Amino acid sequence: MGYVGPTFLPVALGKNHVSYIQRGDLVSYRGYSGEEEREKDPEVHGKDDDYHIKSISLLPEDKGAVIDHGLIVDQKGRTARMIDSLAVDQEGGIYSVGSWHILPDDQPTLQYDWESPVKDFKVTKRGQFFAYCDVSADLA
Repeated sequence: MGYVGPTFLPVALGKNHVSYIQRGDLVSYRGYSGEEEREKDPEVHGKDDDYHIKSISLLPEDKGAVIDHGLIVDQKGRTARMIDSLAVDQEGGIYSVGSWHILPDDQPTLQYDWESPVKDFKVTKRGQFFAYCDVSADLA
């Protein structure tokens, strides 16, 4: 029906479209591992903010048209480091949970440190958050 290219695992059906997560630049996506990138310190490696919500129409008259709904930014202005799950409602609302760049007052994710001599937890420079966006205007 239509070509979407490589996607991450979160995929959701709603309002005659299948929504998915994909890098905005498909060329840079080749050989890219979201889980590995998520673990890198953004102060050392820079922010990698190219996660987009995209959808493909299931309506025959649209001939597999793909819509790029844009860069994923949550309600507080955080950008995504990795989206773990996605859900879509019938009105064009998209709900996601994932790893996000943290803001100064955010609770960061604690991660077990296998390399620590005391086998303790370390604070990461990312956090797990829920986000919502409305793409209904794109689907009209």
